[in-house]
Amino acid sequence: MVYDRSSHAFQITFEPPQEEVFYNTADPKWLELFVRKAKIKEIPYGSANHADDKKIKVDQLVPVLRLPMEYIPDPRVVKEDAHDHE
Repeated sequence: MVYDRSSHAFQITFEPPQEEVFYNTADPKWLELFVRKAKIKEIPYGSANHADDKKIKVDQLVPVLRLPMEYIPDPRVVKEDAHDHE
C-alpha cells in the first residue's frame, strides 16, 4: 500500500493467488474493503508489534468498497482451451 501525499489517495496492489483458482459464474466473487474505526491516539506508531496489541472487533469495521471480481482470462489459456475442445 502506498500513500500519495499530494492527492491524499492510497494505492493498493493485490497479487493473484498462488494456487489455481477456478472462476465460477454461479458463485461470483467480490472484493470488499473495510476500514476500522479506532482512537488514533491509542495506536502505537513505530512499534513493530502494534498489530498484536489489540484485536480488531467486527463492530469497529466500516465497509467502504464492494466490487465484483471480473474474469479476464489469459489469451494463452483461451487458445489452449479452444484447442483442447477441438
